[in-house]
Amino acid sequence: MTKNPYLRQDFAASLVVFLVALPLCVGVAVASGVPAELGLITGIVGGIVTGLLPGSSLQVSGPAAGLTVLVFEAVQEFGLPALGVIVLAAGLLQLVMGALKLGRYFRAISLSVVEGMLAGIGLVIIAGQLYAAAGLKAPA
Repeated sequence: MTKNPYLRQDFAASLVVFLVALPLCVGVAVASGVPAELGLITGIVGGIVTGLLPGSSLQVSGPAAGLTVLVFEAVQEFGLPALGVIVLAAGLLQLVMGALKLGRYFRAISLSVVEGMLAGIGLVIIAGQLYAAAGLKAPA
């Protein structure tokens, strides 16, 4: 393994990524019915892994809030123990696709599609918060 000449900068960047992503990791975990501790561990591991990878301006990106829906459905469908296997398989798939340089093909997906999906998720989140803002109990 080659020595990373930017290890100090990459580690500092991973610390920032960890601090920014931590509330999101915990929020996604809680909203998905997963213990908050697992969200905390996810943020820590993600920060460490990011720090070990060579510098890239594209390491942290994407529709993170959309993960709430996916994680919730995975936990409901397959259970919490299977979630680790699913996440591991998805990570390995990303590494293989990265090694094969397949990322450029995902640029074919229109930004409007991604923004529309995120806007829909945002509306669901906002609608869910309206009950709390009005002091009402949200339906199940």
